[in-house]
Amino acid sequence: MLARMSKNSSSRVVVWWFVLLAAALLTLLVAWAARLIRVPTNTLLTVAVVVVALSWLLILVTVPWNLYAWSDQNRPRLARLASLHRAHRVAATSGQPAHCPGLPRAARRDAVPAHP
Repeated sequence: MLARMSKNSSSRVVVWWFVLLAAALLTLLVAWAARLIRVPTNTLLTVAVVVVALSWLLILVTVPWNLYAWSDQNRPRLARLASLHRAHRVAATSGQPAHCPGLPRAARRDAVPAHP
C-alpha cells in the first residue's frame, strides 16, 4: 500500500510540475502577444491580478469542502486505524484516535465560516 501511495503522489507531483510549466509558457505567450499588438501594461497587469484573485478564490472555496468530503468518505478507515492503535497500544500524538471520528464535523465547522 505504501508503494502505491508513493507512486501516486510522485505522479501527482510530476503532473503539477507540468501544469506549472504550461502556465508559465502560456503567460509568456500572452505577454509576447500583448506586446506585439501594443496592449497597455496597466491593462495586462489588471488582467493578471484578476486571474490570480479568481484562482485564489477557487482554492479557498474548494479545499475545505474537499477535505470535508475526504474525511467523510474515509471515516470507516480512520476509525479502523484508531482501533488498531488502541489494540496494539501504539502511542498516538495529540489524541489522534479521539480526533478522527470528529473530523468531518470539525471540517464543516471550520469551512462554513471561512466563506463570505
